[in-house]
Amino acid sequence: MSEFSKQIRKDALTDFALNSAEWIKANRTLFLSIAGSAAGIIIFVIFFFTRFYTLNARAGEKLAFGQSLLYQGQAEQGDKLISEVINQYQRTPSSVQARLIKSEYLSSQKKFEEAEQILLPVAEREKPKELMPMVISALGSAQEDAGKYQQAIATYNSFIARFPDNFIAPKIIESLARVYELTNSPDEARASYEKIASLYPATQWAVRAQERLIILSKSAGSSDK
Repeated sequence: MSEFSKQIRKDALTDFALNSAEWIKANRTLFLSIAGSAAGIIIFVIFFFTRFYTLNARAGEKLAFGQSLLYQGQAEQGDKLISEVINQYQRTPSSVQARLIKSEYLSSQKKFEEAEQILLPVAEREKPKELMPMVISALGSAQEDAGKYQQAIATYNSFIARFPDNFIAPKIIESLARVYELTNSPDEARASYEKIASLYPATQWAVRAQERLIILSKSAGSSDK
């Protein structure tokens, strides 16, 4: 930058500063009002995020203790703490994690419809985004175990459409194929197994898919005779 250009830039900045000072002097009340509003917004934002992280930290501690009690066989006390996290910290990620843990616990007790109901509100809200693959996966599993096969098919297909690159995608496609078999839909099941074999070659997912394809082919041959 030349000396001439530097001087022009310096003069422009000086003019801006002087003009700004003059405007503030002429509009002191308006300036103070704007400054006060901005400061208030900043304070509110800081308060909000501080409170949010504090709440999530408390919820996380309570959730960890509740989960520990469940694993130790103290189901009643553990479930109570997890339910508190769900109800008292509803807008925190810990609340969603608590729903996942409670859903898993309910499923272990063969209470599949209750497990489904505990997950549905989160699945419909679709937040937080980073936990949605786990939520949708667990929801489909609960629906499948409850014998709600059409709902499970819809949930699994939703997962595949939304999270095709997720690391549990092959598991979901396999689950979808299984439910198609359970609903006597061999063509749809075959398409799902073929998708696994194509997308995930040289994996255990592909090996199992090929085995099911052979069985489906034999079943189709037997029915044609």
